[in-house]
Amino acid sequence: MRYLIRMAMQSFHSKLIVRTVTFLSLVLLLPLSAGWAQATSGPSLSPRCVVPDSLGFDRETNDYYPNPFVCRVECVNRGSNPAYDVIGRIELAPGMEFDPPGQSPVLNFSPSTLHPWKSGDSIQDVRWTCRWTERHRVEKVPRVRYVVVGRDSNGVLLDSVDAVGQFSVPGLQPYFACDLELPDSLGLNREGTDVEPNPFTVKYTIRNISNQVGRIKQVTLYFPMSEGLSLSTSSPNPTTFNPNLELDMGEEHTWTWTINVDGRAKRRQPKIQVIAFDDEGNPIPCEDWLPIVGLEATLACDFHTDTPVLQYDSTTGTYHPDRFVFSAKFMNLGSVPLYNIETRIRWDDVSGEHLLELDSDYPNNGNPRFFGMLLPGRDTTCTWGLRLRNMNTTQTPQYIQFHLEAGSEETPYNREACDGYVQIDPVMPLAVHSNSTLPQTCALSVQPNPVRNTAYINLTLGRTGSVHLVVTDALGRIVHTVLDGEYLSSGKYTRSVQLTSVPAGLYFVRLAAGEDVRTEKLLLLR
Repeated sequence: MRYLIRMAMQSFHSKLIVRTVTFLSLVLLLPLSAGWAQATSGPSLSPRCVVPDSLGFDRETNDYYPNPFVCRVECVNRGSNPAYDVIGRIELAPGMEFDPPGQSPVLNFSPSTLHPWKSGDSIQDVRWTCRWTERHRVEKVPRVRYVVVGRDSNGVLLDSVDAVGQFSVPGLQPYFACDLELPDSLGLNREGTDVEPNPFTVKYTIRNISNQVGRIKQVTLYFPMSEGLSLSTSSPNPTTFNPNLELDMGEEHTWTWTINVDGRAKRRQPKIQVIAFDDEGNPIPCEDWLPIVGLEATLACDFHTDTPVLQYDSTTGTYHPDRFVFSAKFMNLGSVPLYNIETRIRWDDVSGEHLLELDSDYPNNGNPRFFGMLLPGRDTTCTWGLRLRNMNTTQTPQYIQFHLEAGSEETPYNREACDGYVQIDPVMPLAVHSNSTLPQTCALSVQPNPVRNTAYINLTLGRTGSVHLVVTDALGRIVHTVLDGEYLSSGKYTRSVQLTSVPAGLYFVRLAAGEDVRTEKLLLLR
């Protein structure tokens, strides 16, 4: 344009100059046809840049593709006169570099003279080989700028012409993997007093398995304190902290914690979890379950009364005594504390006479009783006061069997923790032959007594004859026949009796050998 204007000013007067300028302005405003087909007077450089539309990423090669790639600028002369000494200059976007390095950013077109372009002419270009070097989490669209300049036939520098090319680069998100290391389980130590290892160690390892640098902002350890776990004061790390750790590709880091465990009787399986968070708040969780064996928990008891027999005094028509006390001693023989111990006293009265009741005058005579805690190796005692409610009019002694129930949070509730009994004599005893008044030609004994299931009856016969041996209840009804007229020689014999199907209570073993009769009491417990 400068060339045309300068020629117009030298050749015409001022009116022609105005007309020429107006004409040139109109020419510049005319729309161009496709490509470089439109020509103007004088040289007119028209560049076009060529770059890849986008780059991809290959995880196997750990690099972008195509990389390196060609950046080139094509240029044609749309003017009517040649352009001389045409050169192209490239301005790389941030994140780009020459590959190989050392390439000049300014290159001459070859040939350096661009004649006015006509359809079918070849298009000249200059090119560089470039590489993309940076990695970003989000997509980037870098812009490459090209500048083309030349001279006219008079050596005057033409106006520089810019062209911009752009391409997309995919973002690479960091990706992490983690491992959690802790004991397979916590078992009993040799003494059975604790679990081991205690304390135990938790290790959390995180690795960057992506193709991008990543950063860990926060790490948090989770465990249920309700399961008896607590962070040790010697732990290298707190439960939550902010490491602000940068991990390059393939790098890893490990954090550890030390956790204490309190001993409990119940088996537990708490979940241990560690979660790391990257700088975008994405969680990287790892978790595992830790089985913890229960410690031995044993609640033992000793149950007895200060008055095993309530005797009837026919002179005064009263019982002596008519009140008594049952004592229960509880012992923790295990290795863990026992919490919320519950105990209750109950008794079986098969006489139907409702002979006993709790003594309302006895202090703190609640039933059941509760204890908050009993430490290993310790014991505690509680007592119940009872009194006679009704006289025993059954004509036979009544054996009242007492049961002590007990349990805790750590031990099952046992309805037969301990047993005891009290004998209540009748007001009018049933007349039976006493061993002391009969001829000592035979003998009878029962073992064990009291008995739970199987009783062993020992016989001593002084002479040969027919023998009858039966077990009766307190009312004289036969509940088991051992010998029914069997002919035996003199001597000693032992017979077993199974009483598993017989209710608990007082029974009598009756031996009849000829004229000799012997009777022994048998107390059956359940």
